[in-house]
Amino acid sequence: YVKSEQLPTLTCNNQNDRSFSGHYAFVYISGCKYITLSNLSAEQVYIENSDVTMQQVVVQSDNLTMEVNNSFVTMTNVRLQGKTALKVKGSTVDAAGTEFTGSNYPIEVVADSLIYLSVSQQYHNGKLQYLHGMSEGNSYDLR
Repeated sequence: YVKSEQLPTLTCNNQNDRSFSGHYAFVYISGCKYITLSNLSAEQVYIENSDVTMQQVVVQSDNLTMEVNNSFVTMTNVRLQGKTALKVKGSTVDAAGTEFTGSNYPIEVVADSLIYLSVSQQYHNGKLQYLHGMSEGNSYDLR
C-alpha cells in the first residue's frame, strides 16, 4: 500500500496520442485527444475538452471521484468509488463493464450529456443495480 502523499499527479495538457498507466493521486487531462489510461489507479480524475479511453482503471476517493466536462470518454472494466462516483457535464460517456459506487450519487449529470451503459452496475446505499441502456439530457435518467 502506498500513501497518497507519495503518489504523483498525472497532467496531460494539449497532447495527442499518449498512453498512461501506473498509480497516481490525481489525474488531470485537459485539451488532449486520443489518450489511453490503462492499468491505472488514482484517487481523483478530472477530464475536460478531451477524448479519453480508459481500460482496467480503479479510482477511489472520499469525495468526487471522476469529473468529465465537454469530453468524450470510453470506459471498459473501470471501478469508480466515492461520494459521487462520476459527474458528467456536456459530455459523452460510453461505459462497459464499469462499476459505479457512490454514497451520494453513483452518477450525476449536471449539463446536457449522453451516457451509454452496458454490462455495468452501480452501488448506492447498499443496493446493487445493473445498468444497461442510455441516458440523454440534463439529468441522469437511464432508459
